[in-house]
Amino acid sequence: MTRYAEGACAPTLTIAHCDLESWLAALVRQSATEAVTAPTVPPDRIPSAGPLRDALVHELGFRCAIGEEAARASGLLVAAAPDTATMEFFATQMIDAVRHTKAFRDCLVEMGISGRDLRDVIEHRGGSTRDRLLAPVDAYITPLLVRGDVLAGALLLILAAEEYLGPLLELSERRWQPLAPAVADRERRAGRDESRYLDAGSTLIRTWLEQQPYDRDRVADIVDHAWSRWSNIPILTVLSERERLFQAALLAEPDLVGDYEIWPGRRLLDTTADERIDVALARSREIQTSRLAYLGLGVTW
Repeated sequence: MTRYAEGACAPTLTIAHCDLESWLAALVRQSATEAVTAPTVPPDRIPSAGPLRDALVHELGFRCAIGEEAARASGLLVAAAPDTATMEFFATQMIDAVRHTKAFRDCLVEMGISGRDLRDVIEHRGGSTRDRLLAPVDAYITPLLVRGDVLAGALLLILAAEEYLGPLLELSERRWQPLAPAVADRERRAGRDESRYLDAGSTLIRTWLEQQPYDRDRVADIVDHAWSRWSNIPILTVLSERERLFQAALLAEPDLVGDYEIWPGRRLLDTTADERIDVALARSREIQTSRLAYLGLGVTW
């Protein structure tokens, strides 16, 4: 699985491990490595038209649209943070969301999409998916953050990320590896950082609930109410649209994929859109169940 899922079932990080000083030091190391190892998208590898290009542009447009939304949500967390350490933690999350978005946007530029066309592509390919998945989430979480309920807001953002974005991101790195290694590389780097924030954010919430046990029932009620309002979000429809686009790309470029295994013993070429969706959803629910158990919340999603 991707770096997004690493550690999600058993969080160990705290915001002390992800403070501003640690983040800056890690950023310097990562930037030096990426300058040497990060691949670009070779124009001759991506056709000027056809299923592979369509699927890749759709993926990148979605990642850019979602990344911009993540940066804005993180900004609300910064504004609502109850102390300096928490503020700095959420601030690094916000800047990383901006960095990741730029990395995916750069992929589109490397494919020859720039200027005014770049914004049109991001909104056309990723905007509708973003709105279908996240508009109901934003409508519920933003008022919580505006009134300063940062822990409840952060918890809902974590759970929403695992419910609605987790299945979309879980397989991205693995399935793009043989077709577009540069995109897979950027998925891996972004997933690593996202997993770290989900991990440390969960530890922050768990510590709060341990120190303020009277708040547990209130937070559990907020989660239950949010889920009842989000039950009609069309995650399965979005997954199906994306995986069918990818399936067309996969079948159009079998020579690029060869015997590459998406999972041990399972060739990517032998998988179907439905199989990949089932795996992603199952893994997402596993992570989510473990997350709620870790937080000690008796909530069923």
